[in-house]
Amino acid sequence: MHSLPASNLPPPRRPASLWSMSFKVAGIYAVLGSAWLVFSNLAVAGRGGMAPETDWPQTAQGLGFVWVTAALLVLLVRHYLRSLQQAESLRWAGEPQFRSLVEQSLVGVYLIQDNRFVYVNPRLAEIFGYPADDIISKLTVPDLVAASDRALVAENLTRRLTGEVAGLNYSFRGLHAFGWPLQLEVFGSRIDYLGRPAIIGTLLDVTDRQEAEAALRESEARYRLLIQTAPEAIVVLDVEQGRFVDYNHQAELFFDMPPDQLNRYGSADLSPKFQPDGRRSDEVSKAYLERAVAGETPAFEWIHRSLTGREIPCEIRLVRLPAHGRTLVRGSLTDITERRRTAEALARSQENYRQLFEQANDAILLCSADGRLVDVNRHTVSISGFSREELLAMSAVDIIAPEDHDYLRHCLDELARQGMRFSTYRFRRKDGSIFFGETSTKLLADGRLLAMVRDITERRQVEEQKRKLEEELRQAQKLQAIGTLAGGIAHDFNNILAAILGNAQLLKIQLAPEHEGQRRVSQILVASNRAKDLVQQILMFSRQREQERRVLDLAAIVSEATRLIEVTLPPAVRLELAIPRDLPVVLADPTQIHQVVVNLCTNAQHAMREHGGLLEVALAVVALPEEGSESKPSLPAGRYVCLRVADNGHGMDGATLQRIYEPFFTTKAVGDGTGLGLAVVHGIVESHRGAIAVNSHPGQGTTFRLFFPVHDDQPAQPVKPAIATASGRNQHIVFVDDEMPIAEVAKVMLPRLGYRVSVFNNPRDALDYVRENAADIDLLMTDFSMPDMNGIDLIRAAAQIRPGLPAVLLTGYGRPIDSRAAVGLNIRETINKPFTMGNLAGAIQGALGPKK
Repeated sequence: MHSLPASNLPPPRRPASLWSMSFKVAGIYAVLGSAWLVFSNLAVAGRGGMAPETDWPQTAQGLGFVWVTAALLVLLVRHYLRSLQQAESLRWAGEPQFRSLVEQSLVGVYLIQDNRFVYVNPRLAEIFGYPADDIISKLTVPDLVAASDRALVAENLTRRLTGEVAGLNYSFRGLHAFGWPLQLEVFGSRIDYLGRPAIIGTLLDVTDRQEAEAALRESEARYRLLIQTAPEAIVVLDVEQGRFVDYNHQAELFFDMPPDQLNRYGSADLSPKFQPDGRRSDEVSKAYLERAVAGETPAFEWIHRSLTGREIPCEIRLVRLPAHGRTLVRGSLTDITERRRTAEALARSQENYRQLFEQANDAILLCSADGRLVDVNRHTVSISGFSREELLAMSAVDIIAPEDHDYLRHCLDELARQGMRFSTYRFRRKDGSIFFGETSTKLLADGRLLAMVRDITERRQVEEQKRKLEEELRQAQKLQAIGTLAGGIAHDFNNILAAILGNAQLLKIQLAPEHEGQRRVSQILVASNRAKDLVQQILMFSRQREQERRVLDLAAIVSEATRLIEVTLPPAVRLELAIPRDLPVVLADPTQIHQVVVNLCTNAQHAMREHGGLLEVALAVVALPEEGSESKPSLPAGRYVCLRVADNGHGMDGATLQRIYEPFFTTKAVGDGTGLGLAVVHGIVESHRGAIAVNSHPGQGTTFRLFFPVHDDQPAQPVKPAIATASGRNQHIVFVDDEMPIAEVAKVMLPRLGYRVSVFNNPRDALDYVRENAADIDLLMTDFSMPDMNGIDLIRAAAQIRPGLPAVLLTGYGRPIDSRAAVGLNIRETINKPFTMGNLAGAIQGALGPKK
């Protein structure tokens, strides 16, 4: 801004009174004149001049002249000032166009003289917030300047007033009436006003402009910072020039460009001639730029070529920038090389996943959060029988058997807490069949479920078969352990029975037929024989009784046994026998088979005792394995004779079926059974290389099926008749048993059978006797189990003394002699304890007869 010319100056400030100013001037004159006269007189007197009495009249005359001239001066000064004021007023009033310009100016105008404002226009008063009169009459220049800039303003005022500079333009900080700071720009120049130096000038409030400029600079700095720190390359293209006019450091790195060189190139210079789709780069680039200039923000993929020739796949986003007189487009370039590699790797991974998914040997199911099937693999289709489309229209619940729905809900609750769950469900196939699936389920991060299902139906069948075999093994081991115990008990019990039975027989012979003791002896014999049968069952159960295997027709044995059973059946129980002709033969012990039939029929009779029923006994030929059989025996494939015993009694539950072969286990009342019947049956069938299958349900009866392997097609052999009692011819027998009661019985029985007998309880005593009387001994009879020396060792030692001496071995175990231990020994017969007199006579007759 330029200062106003002096001819346009505003009128000076009007003094309060022309008279007062005139009096001030005249007073100054009078005071100064009077003082000069007085001081002059005093100075002359001091130098020895005129005498005081002659000098003071002259001084008084001088003072009078001064005051008279002062009075005249008042009138002259007032007249001058008034004339000047009128002249100035006439000049200001004569130029209204300039006055209006200053008063209405948008720029503050001021006139400063003596550090005070002589004039301010309305705009300057508005800038500082004071009335114009207050600025002129009450304020000085420093009052409107901030303390920090007062020295600067004072220095600049001095420089202009002294003429050092004619005009000066500078900025300073001012103070508003309300105390807030102002940014001001001032231009002033020196003038003469009323004969004295003054400064006239203009003042601009640039606070808003500087704030706007500062905001603009800050905005530009932020923009530049954002551009320079952006992770992607950013370039600004001048469309008309085809050159980059701005860019960030990432753009230089993007194009392998040295610093400050990118502005020499444009997009076309750094692109191959053709894009991968075959289109020309310049044509495609032009189309995208036209869209950006039109106001669109196109985003697309592009291939750029760096300064080194490296091709760079990138994603570009264009936007037009506002620019006066220029067409600028900003481009953001993102290198997608790594993204493409990642996408390709992801595609390969997804393909690999799909291959694994489809080729997996397990069924794989992907379920949504609400249980709908969203994907299944090929194996799922294979094992379920549903098509892929059918499965994807179903939920997981639809393919799980209803029996497992509650369990499924429980597993899903656990899955929500743990994130992983292993379970086994029954799955439903399309044809309605069920298979067992071992399932591993994982909860994915997005709430979906991934399940892998393995069909374990066959494995469960194998495990079930294994469990059954293990159970059978445990049962067999249990039976074996109990059998070992039972065999030992039976041995001792047989020794006791041998003494009881032998003495009872002797007593019955000694008593007269009409003796009243005969009845009691007979009861003793009956009880002893029952005890003998019980011990035989124990020995048979423990397999310590020698089996007499023959080729048999089971029809004859079963028929004979059922005839005995039939007469004992109550009237409400009916027997039906079904035995076909020409059954194949088996290799079996007739006595044991007879006992099996009797035991099974007896149990069936007890099961129907209360309500009656039908007892069925049948024989048939079957071929194993059977198809459709509910209970299948674990036997090798082949032909078997099947003995079937069935009743429609009260039946058995699963817990009872688990224990029916346990020795001494029974559901009968006390006195109705020993609990050995089925244990003995089981032992007999197992010893014949057969098997038992049982089927029973509470209230539906029980069916036993016993399988005996067919033994070729040889004819059955007749049962050997019992050996008749023979009379001795005074042969000498040495009888050895460590049990004194048995030895005493033999001592009485053998002479009654016509033999001489020497009885010993100690085998060594017997051996000494043999050594001394070897020639007189015809037969050695000895117990097998004795302390210090067993029966085999005694027979061997006696044979060394008397080679060829016949021997009979007695045993309470009922098991056959170890053939390896008896090699070379002349053991003719074996007698099982307890024995009767008939057993004893038959064995002796056989031993003393011709050697077999």
